[in-house]
Amino acid sequence: MKLRSPILPAANAPNVSGQTDGGLSVAPSDSDTVAKTRPDKQSSGSDSSSPNIEATHELLRSAADQHQYQAAIGYGKQIYDRGQAGPDDMLFVVQAYAAINDCPNALIWVDRARNAFQAAAREVDDSLNQIKSRCESNSRHLPIAISPDQRERMIRLLNTFRERAEADRKNLPQLEADAAKSNLGEADVKVGELYYGFGDYQHAIVAIQRGLDKGLVTHLDEAYVYLGRSQVAVGDIADARKSFAKLKDVPNISPRVLSLWELYADTLK
Repeated sequence: MKLRSPILPAANAPNVSGQTDGGLSVAPSDSDTVAKTRPDKQSSGSDSSSPNIEATHELLRSAADQHQYQAAIGYGKQIYDRGQAGPDDMLFVVQAYAAINDCPNALIWVDRARNAFQAAAREVDDSLNQIKSRCESNSRHLPIAISPDQRERMIRLLNTFRERAEADRKNLPQLEADAAKSNLGEADVKVGELYYGFGDYQHAIVAIQRGLDKGLVTHLDEAYVYLGRSQVAVGDIADARKSFAKLKDVPNISPRVLSLWELYADTLK
């Protein structure tokens, strides 16, 4: 499991709950509670081309690609709360909620995503209708009649999401054991990244640090970023700054990526 590039996030990924969001550990939001919704916010001076927004968009796409559902939700919420969420951003969040079987929040984001697609004059993605139908049917809220073909596609889509998440979780103990036996640090770092994706930051720190100690890590930049982000998540700011500072010693790291993470580290308190 790899991010395309370790670019600056806007906030911490959320804890794993399997229920409606309780908010992020930084910049909490009440936008995803069943009893409390609000209309889409407009930008309040943030420019979509700013480094933070660009970076968070990239991390959202990467988390979605790698089935890191909780992380995708966290990044999507940050973009939305900045008033910069587009149709595809919201679609990622809907699919992430569906993958963890959180139908109440999935339904909230389905409506937001549909509105965003319509505002952008784009055809609404069919998966939104499928997820909405499935969730409303399960919740006994105004079930929508759908054709057998639509139902089959809906079930296949949701089963795929669930299978991926379950497979990642089930494989973790074996991956952990294999990595511990390996002389290559790369395996440990990959395990740590999976732990990070599921919000288990303490185990992420242990695994990634073990991999770095062994050496032979293919993507050192990503390893230090995941380590630093995990340390931030558990409140270990001093060690997080040290992890981000080590990025400057990574061969061939992008100057832009390095400067973004240095900026981020300077904001930690």
